[in-house]
Amino acid sequence: MLLEVESAKSAAYYGLWCAAEQNDELPSVASLAKAYCSEAYFHATAENIQIHGGIGFTWEHPAHLYFKRAKSSELLFGDPTYHRELLLSASASELISRSAPASAVMGRPATCHRRS
Repeated sequence: MLLEVESAKSAAYYGLWCAAEQNDELPSVASLAKAYCSEAYFHATAENIQIHGGIGFTWEHPAHLYFKRAKSSELLFGDPTYHRELLLSASASELISRSAPASAVMGRPATCHRRS
């Protein structure tokens, strides 16, 4: 759990640095940081309830509030799967824009001829 939390802090700090420096990597880093931090937060809160046992999900202990906050932020800002798909689509579109046309890759000329 400590490793996940420290890794999430590092991802968040790198995202903040990219935002402060107006780095070109900001959209992908933000999605990656949100996905990882959301998973780490949810896992840490779920483990917190398990560690505290029965009292962890009662009104007498605030652990359930953190769990509910983690779940609500996942619903409000997007779950990790959504942010990974966002990252994948951005990476795929960037890769496609950088690559050569498919006809040139296959050894055919890039022009298209119609048959009449």
